[in-house]
Amino acid sequence: MIPKPQDPRRIIVNMIQHSKCGWEESSQSLAELGFLLMDAFGPRTGFGRGPNTAISNDCCQLGLSIILEIFKVNKIACYNILDLLSKRLLPKTTAPVEHYFELFARMIQACPQLLVQCQARIQQLLGQLPNLPCHTTTQLLRAATPLIKVSLALRDWLMIMLRKLVFHR
Repeated sequence: MIPKPQDPRRIIVNMIQHSKCGWEESSQSLAELGFLLMDAFGPRTGFGRGPNTAISNDCCQLGLSIILEIFKVNKIACYNILDLLSKRLLPKTTAPVEHYFELFARMIQACPQLLVQCQARIQQLLGQLPNLPCHTTTQLLRAATPLIKVSLALRDWLMIMLRKLVFHR
């Protein structure tokens, strides 16, 4: 009578696998759920900092895996996911964003050719380097290094931008 408990990660991945067949709206909602989980259960600093428990870490990892799976399966949602990710990678506050850099690095490892096709969005993200703190800039460049190695056009664009910055200052 009592149903056997199931792993929520497996259920959601199954939904994502089936959403590539014309269920784009569900992919969008699942991506928002993934970002919501990462926002709510990601690392915190300062006042109001809760204990970093295993449950919080598991929920954050669940959000990360949801977004990553949607990114791999649904090519249409990739632009929206990149927009949502760039809004979180370029914070106006001092909130920690390490978990978003981990997501960005995993996206690059999983689908580098798909991100090369989204080169304009990546250039917009890397174009914000001069406005970022040093620590955030380092994390962003470290996460984007494999993609920069794959895309010669992106590497050349980044070199020109960095040279302009050096001579501008």
